[in-house]
Amino acid sequence: MDSRNTVITEEPCSGWLRIEVEGEKPYYKTPVPRTVIRDKAKLNSYLDKEHAKNRMLDIQDDKFSFKRRLGLRNKRVSENEQSPPKDITTKKEPDSIVERLTKSGKVINHRQLL
Repeated sequence: MDSRNTVITEEPCSGWLRIEVEGEKPYYKTPVPRTVIRDKAKLNSYLDKEHAKNRMLDIQDDKFSFKRRLGLRNKRVSENEQSPPKDITTKKEPDSIVERLTKSGKVINHRQLL
């Protein structure tokens, strides 16, 4: 299984999927039947063909961006930077605000409280 982060969002128009993978440039998948579009030239070619068939007339290429938005780049440690020592343990913080608000260290007996 690939260990890289993958983020999928639906934009800029309904049916289109924007996919961003760590270490790669983002790409788009068209509505069904899915076609992968990896750069602006392929997008323009695809839209020209669709417009010639009187489909997707409301979609223009200026709505699409092939730049990284989420900062999913390969994280490299430079020679000057060192990772923290592995023998030091740190307390893991809860993942979400809901966990931070609902989880506590003690067990609550709800029947007794009622």
